[in-house]
Amino acid sequence: MDSSPAELNAGTFEQDWEQADTPLKEAFLERAADLPPSEGILIVLAGLNYHHYSIRNLARESLNQLKERLAEMLEDSDATNFLDALKESVLFASKIYSEINMDAALGDLSFYFKTLLEAGGQGPLFAFKLLYKGDLSTVVLKKIITMVPDAGKLAFVDQYIQTKPSIRIKYGFEFKNILRSVKARKAVVSFYAYLFDMKRDADPFLHNLNASLRDPEVLIANELISRQPLLRIKSIKALSMLSARVDSKILIQILNHEPEASVRIAVYNIIEDASQGAYQDLQNILTQSVYSRERHEALCAFRALVVSAADPLHLIIQNIRKNRSELLPDIIREISTLSRISFFFIQDMANHKEQYLYHHFDINMGCILGIIKKRPERIVRIFKNYDDNSKDSLRMEIMDFIEKTKELLSREKQDIETEFEQFIQAGHLKRNAKPPSKFNLKKVFSKKTRQELVFDQEILDRQDLSGQEFYSDPVYFNQRLIRRSNLSSTRFYNAYFRETLFVNVDLKDARFSSVCFDSAVFINVKAQGAVFEDCSFQNAKIHNCNFDNAYLIDACFAASTLSKTSFINTDFSFAVFSHARISAVSFVNSNLNQADFTGVKARFCRFPSSSDDIYRSDYIDYNSRRFQMEITDLPELNPDLAEEINMLIFMEFIHYGEQKFLKQNKLSLLTCFDIFKPKQADLFEIMPLLIHENIDFPGSGRIDPRTPNGITQYLPSIETQKRAARYLGKDAIIVRRNIQSFIEGMFTIGSTGSLAQTINSDIDYWICIYEESFTPTEIKLLEKKLLLLEAYAQNEFNTKVTFFIVDIVKAKLNDFGGSTIESSGSAQSRILKEEFYRTMIYVAGKIPLWSVLPNSISVNYYDKILKKISAEKRTPRYIDLGDIHAISSKEYFGASIWQMFKWLQSPFKSVLKMALLEKYLYEYGTRPLLCNQYKDEWMNSGAHLRLAQNDSYIILLENLLDYFASTADLISKNVILTCFFLKLGISKDADIENTVFGLRKILLRRCMEKWNWDKQKIFEIGSFKQWEYRNIARLSSTIKQYMVKKYKTVNQTIDRQSQESSSISPEDKTILSRKIFIEFSKQPGKVGKELLVTRSDSYFQGLYLNYVPQTSDPGYWELKNRSTRGKEEFLIQAMTIEEIGAWLINNKLFSKTSMVNMAPNATYVTFNDIKKLYLALYDFFYPVISEDKSFDVLLKPKVIQHMFISVNFYSEQSEDKVKHYTAITYNSWGEMFCFTGGKKEGFESIDAFKADLQQRIGVNRLPKNSQYYFSKRFIRS
Repeated sequence: MDSSPAELNAGTFEQDWEQADTPLKEAFLERAADLPPSEGILIVLAGLNYHHYSIRNLARESLNQLKERLAEMLEDSDATNFLDALKESVLFASKIYSEINMDAALGDLSFYFKTLLEAGGQGPLFAFKLLYKGDLSTVVLKKIITMVPDAGKLAFVDQYIQTKPSIRIKYGFEFKNILRSVKARKAVVSFYAYLFDMKRDADPFLHNLNASLRDPEVLIANELISRQPLLRIKSIKALSMLSARVDSKILIQILNHEPEASVRIAVYNIIEDASQGAYQDLQNILTQSVYSRERHEALCAFRALVVSAADPLHLIIQNIRKNRSELLPDIIREISTLSRISFFFIQDMANHKEQYLYHHFDINMGCILGIIKKRPERIVRIFKNYDDNSKDSLRMEIMDFIEKTKELLSREKQDIETEFEQFIQAGHLKRNAKPPSKFNLKKVFSKKTRQELVFDQEILDRQDLSGQEFYSDPVYFNQRLIRRSNLSSTRFYNAYFRETLFVNVDLKDARFSSVCFDSAVFINVKAQGAVFEDCSFQNAKIHNCNFDNAYLIDACFAASTLSKTSFINTDFSFAVFSHARISAVSFVNSNLNQADFTGVKARFCRFPSSSDDIYRSDYIDYNSRRFQMEITDLPELNPDLAEEINMLIFMEFIHYGEQKFLKQNKLSLLTCFDIFKPKQADLFEIMPLLIHENIDFPGSGRIDPRTPNGITQYLPSIETQKRAARYLGKDAIIVRRNIQSFIEGMFTIGSTGSLAQTINSDIDYWICIYEESFTPTEIKLLEKKLLLLEAYAQNEFNTKVTFFIVDIVKAKLNDFGGSTIESSGSAQSRILKEEFYRTMIYVAGKIPLWSVLPNSISVNYYDKILKKISAEKRTPRYIDLGDIHAISSKEYFGASIWQMFKWLQSPFKSVLKMALLEKYLYEYGTRPLLCNQYKDEWMNSGAHLRLAQNDSYIILLENLLDYFASTADLISKNVILTCFFLKLGISKDADIENTVFGLRKILLRRCMEKWNWDKQKIFEIGSFKQWEYRNIARLSSTIKQYMVKKYKTVNQTIDRQSQESSSISPEDKTILSRKIFIEFSKQPGKVGKELLVTRSDSYFQGLYLNYVPQTSDPGYWELKNRSTRGKEEFLIQAMTIEEIGAWLINNKLFSKTSMVNMAPNATYVTFNDIKKLYLALYDFFYPVISEDKSFDVLLKPKVIQHMFISVNFYSEQSEDKVKHYTAITYNSWGEMFCFTGGKKEGFESIDAFKADLQQRIGVNRLPKNSQYYFSKRFIRS
């Protein structure tokens, strides 16, 4: 080939390169650095793979130049230029990524890996995909990451922290070590500033960086006072990410004295991105900036003022009208974008609608313009309904508006078609071109050819190549037209279809491996079931095609154009759509697991609900329409019509609320994965799949296929499938979205996902259904399956799981069924709902509507929004469990009884809940419920959500402590903190340090600092299970007294405040009252049950019985314990040895290995006598007392069910008559009693003895489960 310079033809570059001589290759490489990075990299990669050293060296030089230019482009502060640079970076990096394969030498792999990280932008995304796909092992990563600069390491970590928790846990320790290896402070500051610019959270995982590198004080003392404005900007942004709140003095100093406007604007941006009201003390200085600074800076200050102001926003607008009205058009324009600033105005509109309907209608109109731009068709429906009732002049304006809306929609849809008309036309113009010769086709598809082939015909028309296998390596179909041909079930490997036009082609069930479709055009192509492995579609255009059930994992559609194409059940896991333009496409039924939609411009598209957890969407524009209304196009609106449109605006911000909810939910998931043991994490990951599908699992037997299954909108991820296959012993798990789903939503409730979670915590799930759609048989089958899953969790994963089937309709009405051991039933209704909303983790299915509505909107418009959502034709994305803003005082009696019962099982948690009942009663009607305060924390959290803003237990503790501080109840403050740390059970450093992400350490440190608890005190409290019995008993007594006191306080307050009868049902009241009676009452002969916070037979290493003789009365027995330190502690005294044994067993303080010695005494009882007696008592009673008692039995009279009778245990000589006996009974309510009797001369017969026994215990017949224990001296005839 002629060595003179030639223009680069991307469509045929590979062929041109192969034919070029060395000088021309050098010329190509020299020019590469001057091309856009996305084009120049094509030449560079060819040079890097060439066998001449000089060419490879020149390629590396050009590569460095391209990386430098790309880095400069990514530094551009202009938003449009930055997005263009991001687009260049993804095209640049994806080409490098496509060059890497699993067989690459370590040196090549290391080089490409470093290049991707150093490229910046989206290069690190592709570097992370190498790890995730397995092309880069963790062993190799450990070797080559040391050669990566710190900036590249941090960019790599950034990709990791954007993945879902189930992926993060897989690589947690590797990335923790990467962070710990970072040393460069400059890289850390730049990284945090970058996170700020990207609206990313300062992920708590970043606390694994060296503390000195992220010390705010060091930042203030150094970078913040730099002479370089750019570095000052970076430092203030980084400071905002590293601090819960930047000191206002620093911000005021900058705003008053900083000469550079760009630095001041950075401060405004920090305040704008903060939590609502975080900088209320800056309201005055921000107001002055709005009034006095130049226009652009004033608008930046305005946005900061909106977020920070203590005053209602309508007052802010009122003052701007007076002092700087020329800003109002820009403010209205901002509001019409439906941005975060709009969100604050919309909340103010919900609280002060008259202000916006009558005094600040132009602001309201800005919001209306925003919804018209986004949902014009919905506004048209409202206007059509309004048209008939309007005055003539208004009717004409409305009709004009409707027609214009239709026109714009028509133009928008026509624009979609217009993009492809030139290609459709091109296909028709070449209709009469000469078809390829049979020779060429035969040669291309020969099973013997391995040489490079170039398909040299311009058109492939009306050819049937179905089932053919392509073996040549490579083959070039570049810049060709393939039309009206059948390529179904074909096989292609290492082929190029760059800039090729496919029109009316059948690709069904075809398989493409390592095939390049860059800049290709697909029109009317059928590709159902096709497999595309390692394929690239960069800059491709796809229109009116069908890719249903296709496999497109890891495919690259960067900068492509897709329209009117079907992707039902298409797998796009880890695919890249960055900067694509997508029109009239639905991904609702596609698998978008970790797919990248950065910078995508979409119109008329649908995405899966709850999708923020499965795909990346930075800078995505969901409403990128080219033809939009302007505010001058709007008809005159009256307040009634505006109010109706406002309802649409409130509904639209459900999507904003959903994003905020999913963001905080992700942090909760991270927290629970951080604390789970590895097998617990696996269980949590696969549990939704086991409910979604009727898959047999160990211990289940065959699951009845009639069992209701399917979780709405749930599709298991790749990680879930792999984990399930491993535990279920299957090669693969077939997953699908169920067409008919019975389960509407799956959630956890309780401590899971909070600091209060421990490795021993239960996992309680709510399984939400519409019970009316189930038959009784289906309910029983579902209950059976859930019970089997509970057993599987316990047996395989050593984790207690409890499922609660919740009927959505009843839950909305605060009806949670009757009380059971695990369920509070009518004892708690709204109180239970409040706890659910406050502590839930969304696992799968639909999201509660409550979760996505700000309190200001839900309190006024919940039912109206629900009605409109329910009227939509599409399946609602949300479930209605009901709103909640107050709890009737009539609920508190039942709730207090329930907590007294639950205290017996979970004492530390119940103390907190009983304290919360008192707080709610005291503040009744004056403060929002805690669940709503919690929602406000993350709904208005700002762009950057902090970990502690997301922890339900920390928020609970803070509110309780604030309340008891306000009432000067220091005892409660101490008890609450003690119980909280007791629940955590942290007794050593390993309990804090040995977590995957280190989140527990962060949360705990925050609590220690705020509440002045040191580590040693926490360790001492956390090791309570190793305390001596006397200390356990003292702690238990303290908590018991506190609970009884608070129980009385709550009920006295109820008596004062409420004339209403309690809402607890008579049955539940009977059950719970009797349960409290059983545990707390003292009755003659009742064997005491110590209310201990923990029970163990290991408390006592030196138990012994001591007989205490009396001069006039019979002596008695004492049980004592002698500790290893020689200290003695008295435990109990009783008249008989049997009663002491019953006390030990009833309190679960005795086991088969327990040893009870005996002090020397004057009786004839020996050590062996006691040992045999106690073992007999244990074998008889322990299985019974270990069983959970059904609550139903508490509705019936109690009945003695088990009895143990010891006969003549203290006899001095052989006897053939019963002279004395001790009977221990156990009744259906779980109470144990001890009775003694006898006759000095002995009973005349066994029947006489039994008659005396029956009379003494008050029965006509002895229970069937009765056991006699005869002394060794008793002679049985």
